Amino acid sequence: TPTAAMAAAMAERAAQVAAKFSEMTAASLAAANAAGVGLGSSLGAGLGAGAAATQQTGFVSELEINDFPQHSRWKVTHRQTLAGVTELTGAAITVRGTYVEPGKAPPDGDRKLFLLIEGPSEQAVRQAKAEIKRVVEECAEKALRRDVPTAGGRYSVM
Repeated sequence: TPTAAMAAAMAERAAQVAAKFSEMTAASLAAANAAGVGLGSSLGAGLGAGAAATQQTGFVSELEINDFPQHSRWKVTHRQTLAGVTELTGAAITVRGTYVEPGKAPPDGDRKLFLLIEGPSEQAVRQAKAEIKRVVEECAEKALRRDVPTAGGRYSVM
């Protein structure tokens, strides 16, 4: 069916994006643990890609979005986008932290804007994270295409 083919294509793309950003994810979780955020989780053996196992909720991961372009931040925090990702993957996504302008430090006791992704399985968390990253990349590509001047102008030279 077309739906199954689309889901398979999306899953393949999600796996590619997840692999590309796995280093960033691990660094984000390490920074959160170093900051003493305490997600009530411990890094499980063999989880990789920054997913952490918890006893209460399954698997947890974070994705810092503070430094993404404004439109991308808006898009990935929009209710409709988050609902679509949740429906596709089964992972719950929560927006946490506050926006901090570039070059400034976050207020005491607060963190930069990030998404907390919780899911019943490691695969669900990875797939949700990959889908969010796909949306961010799509927004960035649209912004680049919009900012590049077109070759043609109002008049043409013969």
